[in-house]
Amino acid sequence: MIDITLHEVEAFVQTRMWKQICEDALTRALLLSEDNDILDPIGEPSKISRNQGEIKALKWVVDLPKVIKEEIEEKRGEKENGK
Repeated sequence: MIDITLHEVEAFVQTRMWKQICEDALTRALLLSEDNDILDPIGEPSKISRNQGEIKALKWVVDLPKVIKEEIEEKRGEKENGK
């Protein structure tokens, strides 16, 4: 993994581009969820499954800065504890 600082992560999530990515991802996830609400689970199980997979992928993207931040803090804690 590339060495990324907490400051870089925090600065990145404040950019207009990241905010737009999150807005688009959350909008898409909402639309997919609404689509799943009206799909017939007997007639279109693969479509529902694909939608659920896409929602999960979008969540992963939106959560990525938080995950990176937690990894950085964990590594920092290990260094401070001498591990």
